[in-house]
Amino acid sequence: MNRLAQLGSKLWNDIFCYDTSSSLHLIGEWLRSNPLPPRSTVQVSVEANASTFVFPWSILYDKDVPHDEGERPDLQGFWGLRYVIEQRIPGAESGSDEPLSVDGCLELGYLLSRFNEAVDQQKLLNDLVQRSLGRISELPPIDTREPAYQYLQNCTSHIVYFFAHGHTQFPNASQFGFSANDFVKLYDHLPPSSPLRASWEDIYQEIKKGLYDSDASWIKLANGKLLLNNLYGPGKLQLHKHPFVFLNMCESAQVTPTAGQSFIHVFMNRGARGVLGTECAMRPFVAHQFASKFFESLLSGNAVGEVLLDLRQEFMKRKNPLALAYTLYGPGTTKFQPPPLPGGLTTTPAEVHHPPVLT
Repeated sequence: MNRLAQLGSKLWNDIFCYDTSSSLHLIGEWLRSNPLPPRSTVQVSVEANASTFVFPWSILYDKDVPHDEGERPDLQGFWGLRYVIEQRIPGAESGSDEPLSVDGCLELGYLLSRFNEAVDQQKLLNDLVQRSLGRISELPPIDTREPAYQYLQNCTSHIVYFFAHGHTQFPNASQFGFSANDFVKLYDHLPPSSPLRASWEDIYQEIKKGLYDSDASWIKLANGKLLLNNLYGPGKLQLHKHPFVFLNMCESAQVTPTAGQSFIHVFMNRGARGVLGTECAMRPFVAHQFASKFFESLLSGNAVGEVLLDLRQEFMKRKNPLALAYTLYGPGTTKFQPPPLPGGLTTTPAEVHHPPVLT
């Protein structure tokens, strides 16, 4: 956590401390001197000419980092553990702060890849449906490309949920991050008893056989890939009920907005109320645990931004910072009314928000 705080502090300096004569420097000084109350909402918007700008706002760190690397930093220095952060992207509607009204039954669409945890995910969704007493209907899980395209072409769901591999094409991809060759080296050095060997076997074989397509953005289901370029085609993605989209991507590259075209952008641009995605590779076990608690709270009537903040804090108490990689695009106020799960809200209402707008 000390190392992560160092990186977050460097991000802060890069934005607010580079030029003391800039307005950003004055804003940074003011924010440090006048921190927003915990659980406030921070809205981040990006101008159209900065569409390739991707920034991990959740690990931005605005407190002093202990010089001793063995000393734990103040975790409240991380914006992602202190604030509700909602990001807006160019070319997408800002979305409404009004609750998503569900007349009758909430429809949940589920698209999945081949993970051991997919069985547990199915049990989770089945349990939610049974407990809802008829207020939630789950579509049959979709794990094949053509049925997935057909579903998205005429989507009537209130929630669209992906539990799958995902890959985002980056400009000049060889200059960024973790390459396919790096992955092969990592896999080859795994101990024979490592459970990651089974989880990563299909990706490893694809790379070794030259079948891993790193020059396109895609979501891999158990049978076939959904290509981002295809979803941009006319009439290929129609979201009639402005659903909330959860891209719970595992064991592969991150799904982030980049180069003006991304899964985040295409869903938001086609009418999704909001999108929750990951900014780094996510172990299926962690993704399953996160989804279990996320759906429990969201379907009980809580706002998605509050749910995300609570889960980040809960995972951190378990000494797991990976929940910071889950990033919200769209309004953090999104919630379902009436709550599909009986019993209403499951968390204490948040404090009064004082939302600034950072551009």
